[in-house]
Amino acid sequence: QLTRRETLFNLYKVFQRVLKAFGVKLLGGIPISGVSQKPCEKDEMTVCLIINTAEYCRETVGPLGETIAKTLDKPFSDSVDMTSEEDEFSGVITKALSVLVSSVESRLDSELANMVRAKWDVVEAV
Repeated sequence: QLTRRETLFNLYKVFQRVLKAFGVKLLGGIPISGVSQKPCEKDEMTVCLIINTAEYCRETVGPLGETIAKTLDKPFSDSVDMTSEEDEFSGVITKALSVLVSSVESRLDSELANMVRAKWDVVEAV
C-alpha cells in the first residue's frame, strides 16, 4: 500500500526542488544577444521553445500540487503549495517574451524606419 503521509510529502518536496531548478535552467538557456550582435533566427526559435516549455510547466504544476494535496493525509496536505514554482515559470515566460520582442524589434528597425521616411502622399494605392 502506498503511503499518504511523510513519504509522499517528501516526494512533493523533491518535485518542488527539481521544478525550481528546471525553471532556473530554462531561464539560463535564454540567449541574450549583445548590443552589437544581430539576433539570429536560431536564437528566436530557442526563445520560443523555452516559452512553450515554461507555459506547459506553469500550467501543469498547479494541478500536480492539487493532486498531491488531495492524496496526502490531513496534516501534510495543508502544507502543499506550488505557487512559487508557478511564479518561477511565469518569470521565465516574462523574461523570454521580453528578449523575443526586443529581437524582433531590432530586426525590423530599418524596415520600420524606411516606412516612416516613405513619401506616402505620392502613393496611389496601398
